[in-house]
Amino acid sequence: MKIKANICNDKKTIDFCRKLHDEHLKNQKDIEPNLLSSVISVVATNGDSMDYKIFLDNFKNAKNPQDERRYQTSLGLFNHESSFINTLEITLDGTIRTQDAPYLLALCLRNKIHGGKAWEFIKDNWNDLLIKFPSNSIVRMLSGLTSLSNDDLSNDINEFFEKNHVPQGQLTLIQTLEKLRINVNFVNRESDKFLSE
Repeated sequence: MKIKANICNDKKTIDFCRKLHDEHLKNQKDIEPNLLSSVISVVATNGDSMDYKIFLDNFKNAKNPQDERRYQTSLGLFNHESSFINTLEITLDGTIRTQDAPYLLALCLRNKIHGGKAWEFIKDNWNDLLIKFPSNSIVRMLSGLTSLSNDDLSNDINEFFEKNHVPQGQLTLIQTLEKLRINVNFVNRESDKFLSE
């Protein structure tokens, strides 16, 4: 379902997920948890600012820890630009717990539209992130870098970490940067082949 909606942009699947989500919110209709996670992912990825407000409210006022986690995680999936930027900002303003925020930022780095914006946010707020977040979570936050595939971003990231270090997990960071390099090289080598077929 997520592939059909989020990669293939299948309108029927997106509309179906919206309908299920609306029913879930109105009636608290019982939806199988794995299906609900997929529905939330589809609606978030294809959502607008109104959807974002609903999701943020559902995160803040969740009735159980599972819904809190689902809606919190979904905030990093929004392709709507101002919504995505708001997600970045709330990782530092106390809305998201400091033990959860690094993982939300890792997810934001994986956003196929705005991953680069997430990197810029991390880079611009690096010192604040080091102070606010648990030291062992910084390198985990950076795990999302492996989803980026742009030469300029990759160069910027590598230059940044030549001058800046993580408080823990330097070897893990080196491995993350290597995976980033492999991803960029793969895209550079193979993208023309995919586009020509």
